[in-house]
Amino acid sequence: MTIEDMESYYNILKISKVYLNADGKPKTSRYFKWMNVEKPLYDRMKMRKNN
Repeated sequence: MTIEDMESYYNILKISKVYLNADGKPKTSRYFKWMNVEKPLYDRMKMRKNN
């Protein structure tokens, strides 16, 4: 993945909120995609939301 890909995916996740369960908590797992792609982006969203 390139940086542009990650930025695009970040924007998709931010808009769609597909990474969240119905109760608003993140859909976590030990799979590669969550651990290496979605979790860092989720953490980034959380950090920006708190600032």
